[in-house]
Formats: sequence, C-alpha cells, structure tokens
Amino acid sequence: MCVVATTPSCIFEFIFKKVFLAGLVLQLVSFTLFSGIYIRFLYRVYTLEHNIWERDKGEPWNRDWRTLAAALAISCIGILVSHCGPVGIQYQHD
Repeated sequence: MCVVATTPSCIFEFIFKKVFLAGLVLQLVSFTLFSGIYIRFLYRVYTLEHNIWERDKGEPWNRDWRTLAAALAISCIGILVSHCGPVGIQYQHD
C-alpha cells in the first residue's frame, strides 16, 4: 500500500493493477465467447445432425465422442466459475 500517491512506485503499482484487471476481464470475455460457441455447436449437432450425435451410442464410454464433449463442458464450467469468483479481494496477513 502506497503512502504517497505521487511516487513512481505507487503510480506503477496503480497502472499494473489496472492492466492486470483488464487482462482478466479480456480473458473472461474471450472464454465466455468460446463457451457460447461450443454450446451452440453441441446444440446444432443434437438438433440438426442427430445421426452424428447418435453415431457412437453403441460404443464403450471411452470411445464415444460425447464423453469428450461432456468433459470439455465440465472443464469450461469450472474455468468460468473460477474466473467469476471474488476478483480483487486482498488477503492481509500479519
């Protein structure tokens, strides 16, 4: 924490925090866009190309492409939850 706001180190700290926060926001926006495109892809395959959706139905779970799709969806949810957590909370320790 800066005592005098006009010192060069305080100005650098202020700029660094703003750039860091802007980077996190851009990352969240881009990953949200990716997740939306992915959800739309799965929806379109399910509704328009149902034969592709059902293609690996008789295969074991580890040879079914929908298993990979589900794993990617779960990881997307986990990443979005971690990005939307408490941003900017500073933990103070003695």
